[in-house]
Amino acid sequence: MVAFYACLGCAAELVWMAVWRIVGLGQIVRPVVYVAAAAGLIWLGMKMLKRARQLQKEARTMPRDPPAAPPDFSTLNDGSQIARDLEDMK
Repeated sequence: MVAFYACLGCAAELVWMAVWRIVGLGQIVRPVVYVAAAAGLIWLGMKMLKRARQLQKEARTMPRDPPAAPPDFSTLNDGSQIARDLEDMK
């Protein structure tokens, strides 16, 4: 979604720059390039929006099966060995 809004913002800025150059400076060549780039950014933004919607749909439909076996925490310790290791360093 961020990429979509970034593309739309940049496209709007390019269109604004094109209008300003046509009205204010009377140029034609650069504004055409700006508008073409803005069209490309809008196309890219729409692809990003489509991908974001696909990811959102996929995230909602993912199965959440419980694990087959409970997790084994026997190999974990409580962190007290860190204090012992620090004391051993003295």
